[in-house]
Amino acid sequence: LAQTYAENPEGWLILVGPTRVGKTHLAAAISNACAKNQRPTLWADVPALASDVDTTKTLFARMGSRDLLILDNYRNAPMDERSTRVFDVLLEWRHIRKIPTVITTEVLLDHLATYSAVWQGALADRAIVNVAPMIAMRYPYEREDASLR
Repeated sequence: LAQTYAENPEGWLILVGPTRVGKTHLAAAISNACAKNQRPTLWADVPALASDVDTTKTLFARMGSRDLLILDNYRNAPMDERSTRVFDVLLEWRHIRKIPTVITTEVLLDHLATYSAVWQGALADRAIVNVAPMIAMRYPYEREDASLR
């Protein structure tokens, strides 16, 4: 799914799952593939942006129409009401215009839908939004006995 999206980014791709399943890794691969194809991409770490609303507002102009926006770690850390509104406006802008967007998050889809009407609308719009749940896989180097770590 990530490779197909990277070759022709259309709509949204939401990578959902717990930590250490490769969401950010896949988003980075998509970003790198788009960069090789001369497609402008902007990567944003949401918790870092949300901690400084003024920076978030300043970057909105850059993020609003960028060919591909990758929002990494969306809602993995608490966001205040003001930051939430700024991101809702950004997401609504991109959703209405069908601008390619990749979002990585640990938040379950049922919870995302409760955050705002923007999320409810986006998640219901399966023509634009693709959701890729990711499951935890054990790495070959991990041992069964946690006490050995």
